[in-house]
Amino acid sequence: MALSLIGTVFLAWGLLMTQPMCIAQEMVPRDKPTCEAQGGKWGPLGGIRNRIGCNIPYSDGGKTCSDSSECQGECIFEDQLANVLAGKPVKKFIPGEPVTGICASWRVMFGCFTYVRMGNVFPGPCKD
Repeated sequence: MALSLIGTVFLAWGLLMTQPMCIAQEMVPRDKPTCEAQGGKWGPLGGIRNRIGCNIPYSDGGKTCSDSSECQGECIFEDQLANVLAGKPVKKFIPGEPVTGICASWRVMFGCFTYVRMGNVFPGPCKD
């Protein structure tokens, strides 16, 4: 019985590994040619595991927003995003202070970000 359970686990794992990844409720290609044909970047995705995969850009990336409902992805506090991308220190902010953000440019983003919800700054969880 133990062997059949182990076999079932390996079969399930194999099926999971052959299915396309689902990010933001969209199918993401699992091979480089398909990824690049869809305008994506193929390579290390970051995070702790730093696995290789496809990262497809959002068409509204960089658009000003006051809530993630206005974006295909997340609405990120713009001053923080600009500083992170430029390698500068993150500016201080006051949670609850009215702000605007920028729609995330990529579907897969690792690190610590501050999100904008209903025009307010909310520290978000770090994604690894």
